[in-house]
Amino acid sequence: MKSIPFHSDSEWKIPIKQGLYDPQNEHEACGVGFIVAIDGKKSHKILRDAQTLSERMKHRGACACDDDTGDGAGVLSSIPHDLYVREM
Repeated sequence: MKSIPFHSDSEWKIPIKQGLYDPQNEHEACGVGFIVAIDGKKSHKILRDAQTLSERMKHRGACACDDDTGDGAGVLSSIPHDLYVREM
């Protein structure tokens, strides 16, 4: 899959202060992203979308300088109970 560069400074403007959001808190590079199925339907597409998102991020806050460690990025998903019981 081809990576698409992401340039947040040219494509995204910080929203104005409203509710609990305050743009003065936008001073760190760390963050958490969420991809969800709003309709609640289970689909492998969610995992594919998360993989695509991760692949498109040129820099995710750290780098693996060897072949044995990662950069800390990951995907958290639920495991169906029946699958868990069967595999464990």
